[in-house]
Order: sequence, then structure tokens, then C-alpha cells
Amino acid sequence: RTSPGLGLAPAAMLLEQDSFLNQVSKMYDRSRTKGTVYVTMKRFTGQHTRKSRKELAAREQETGESPESKVLVRAVGGKVKVSTVVPAKDHERFCRSLMNIYKVKMDALKRRAKAKTKTTKA
Repeated sequence: RTSPGLGLAPAAMLLEQDSFLNQVSKMYDRSRTKGTVYVTMKRFTGQHTRKSRKELAAREQETGESPESKVLVRAVGGKVKVSTVVPAKDHERFCRSLMNIYKVKMDALKRRAKAKTKTTKA
């Protein structure tokens, strides 16, 4: 299922890192005048079910190797949802690329008008 006429990825799709960044850029273009884009990051253990810390620690002791840390990055813009998994070794490069997109695409932000308060003399 793809978004009609927008050229965006199918809803709720796991993408490669570069494809994810391209889709986020398209989301920001689409929401320039109206709309919101949410980007969230959370730790990803590689499991699709909830495991307790004790179970994960026990598995680590059995295998003798610790699982590589990963980050799950999700972006939601309108009805389009995309996500990617970033390993620890690529995290810094990925965040730099994402911040560059933020800087370029968030130029349409407007300052809020401050309400003027009148002070009365006593």
C-alpha cells in the first residue's frame, strides 16, 4: 500500500537508512505549509517481544557475547509511517545526516506572536 500520488513509501515500512532519510525529507516537504512530522528514537534489542532484563542478561552470559546496541528510528507524517534500525557504529553518521535534514527543512517555522501586557501604575 503506497500513499497515492505522493511518491512516499508504503505505510509502516522498515527501510534502509538512506531510504529512510529520503522519506523523512519528503515528509518535511509535504508538511511545509500544513502538518506535522514526528521522529522518535528508542533502543532496539532485536526482539519483537518484551523480554526482561534478567532474561537478556542470562542469554548474554550463555553466549558469551553482548548484543550490539541498535536504535529504532520512526517517522510519522500524516498517514505515512516509516522506520529504520541503526546499529551503534553508524549512529553518529545517521544522526548527523538527520540533523542536516532538520536544518534544511525547518526554515518555514514562524515565531509566535507575544501577547503584549499592559502594566498599570498604582
